[in-house]
Amino acid sequence: MQNPWVNMGLTVGVQSLFMFIFLTVFFFVYVTKVEKQQFKKQLNFVVDEVVGTIVDDAKKFVPPGFQKEKKELEHVVNNYIDNLQKEESQKTSESLKEINENNSKVEEKGIQSIIIISSIIIAITLIFFIIGYCLPLQRRAGEGFIILLFVALTEFTFLEVVAKNYSSVDPNKIRRDIANAVINYKP
Repeated sequence: MQNPWVNMGLTVGVQSLFMFIFLTVFFFVYVTKVEKQQFKKQLNFVVDEVVGTIVDDAKKFVPPGFQKEKKELEHVVNNYIDNLQKEESQKTSESLKEINENNSKVEEKGIQSIIIISSIIIAITLIFFIIGYCLPLQRRAGEGFIILLFVALTEFTFLEVVAKNYSSVDPNKIRRDIANAVINYKP
């Protein structure tokens, strides 16, 4: 027995399963690493731009004859920065733990979804085989794999050419936001 609707359903199911598995694995294995690298790169760029400008501007306000005061000021600022780093390190470790727990849950949901969708498609396919439908499973799987290769190539190329090179951070906007925060600061 053969039915074009059943064959089309099998094709859509197999191709969707392949795509879902690929996108899930690709995201957790590759995309997350690229996103972390990009985030660090952009954050470092902003910090270098903003902090470098602030330090250069601050140096203009120290008169040349006040080297002793300048050293004392540097010492005070360095101590302040060290204390801030310690406080932020403690806060960061707590939020990092929450982030890692949440990411683990998301990965588990992704794996569970793959298992559930795979089980459903396999069960439906077996039911149609048992009923007596002639399903060209190898052909549909082959088509799905070929389409998957093109999607994988497209995803990888897009990530490498566009997403990896796109800069979404504007240091000038961050400078303005910092300046506005300092102006509007009320202790």
